[in-house]
Amino acid sequence: MGVPWETVTLTAFGRNRELYFRILDEARTVALKEHEGKTIMYTAMGSEWRQFGHPRKRRPLFSVVLDDGVAERIVSDVREFITNPTWYTERGIPYRRGYLLHGPPGCGKSSFITALAGELEHSICVLNLRDRKSVV
Repeated sequence: MGVPWETVTLTAFGRNRELYFRILDEARTVALKEHEGKTIMYTAMGSEWRQFGHPRKRRPLFSVVLDDGVAERIVSDVREFITNPTWYTERGIPYRRGYLLHGPPGCGKSSFITALAGELEHSICVLNLRDRKSVV
């Protein structure tokens, strides 16, 4: 395992632990509101995923220029995949999906991934395959 990012120690006199749960619940609510409507990127650090940069405002799909229907077909396929994990497990098929985006630098590959993650309200995990330490 890794080392936690932050450690908080709470000490009190008395037996009522409910106060701790309320404090932690409020802190969680505040933290989640900061990320609401944003895309978060993570990168591999050893055996952990750590937030990379600041949460970004969600990018709309229409802001990425692709051939007609490409974005819609991928979004439709991803949504269908996400909603049908049992179809794969019942057939013994590994539940994973990959898309190969290709083209010269600057043609919109990373922009599309950012927009797709925003559309689906998911985060992005970046794994550099050249960095052997990040491959678990």
